[in-house]
Amino acid sequence: MDLISLAAAKAHLGELVAQAGTGTAVRPARRGGPADLEALRALTAAMPRQTRSAQALAREMRDGDRVLTFYPDTTLAVAALAA
Repeated sequence: MDLISLAAAKAHLGELVAQAGTGTAVRPARRGGPADLEALRALTAAMPRQTRSAQALAREMRDGDRVLTFYPDTTLAVAALAA
């Protein structure tokens, strides 16, 4: 089982996924030593389940900034759009 730093894992994620597909085990390392997998499992188990897809979440975050508020006075609407 190979140890790999989290930074290297992020940089080479595709390669690690391919290795995992062939059955090669890779263990994440933190600060030069093996990561505490039990602590990671406990942390992720305590997190709430995501109720929507990542695509829907990204679209909601992207489109949330595009919500326009229309005011009866068009001068205010133009000022709000310009800001």
